[in-house]
Order: sequence, then C-alpha cells, then structure tokens
Amino acid sequence: MKLLATLPLLLILSGPAVAQELFCADRSEILSHMGEKYSEAPANAGLTATGNVMEVLSSPDGKTWTLIVSLPDGRTCFVGSGTNWQVVPRKTLGRPT
Repeated sequence: MKLLATLPLLLILSGPAVAQELFCADRSEILSHMGEKYSEAPANAGLTATGNVMEVLSSPDGKTWTLIVSLPDGRTCFVGSGTNWQVVPRKTLGRPT
C-alpha cells in the first residue's frame, strides 16, 4: 500500500464528540514517508495507560510536527499535525521550598 496515495495530509481531530476514522499504516512506512517528505523523526514518546505508544515526530527546525500512536495490534495511526513545535522547559509543580 502506498502511503502517499491515500494520505489526505494528516487528520486533525476536531473534538471528542466527533468520531473520525484514523489513517493507519505500518510504522516503518509512516516514519519513512514523514522523514522523506517533511524531514520529521521521532522527538518524544510515551506509553499510554491503555498500552499504546504515543510519539511526536518533529522536523529538526521544529517547523512541522506530527502526532502518531502505535497500537498493541501493530497498527500505527496519525492523530494530528501542526507547525512550530517547541520544547518547553519543565517547571516544578507544587509549593516552592
């Protein structure tokens, strides 16, 4: 399956009340496409409480980013995309000492 042929340029979810079908494909195909077309590569990742792996792909300059989720059944799906990715410094929560 050619990713480019069916990719409508990434889905952006419009809200929790709207059910939308996610575009899913093989993770290696998605990473290859995003790397070639947008110079994006994994920048951040985490494991969700439901066992999915959530990743942010970002271009080196941060101009573009893509959020993908890899499911336990082996599918990787586009969740959203945007521009101007920034790394935000972590702040300590709670009362100052």
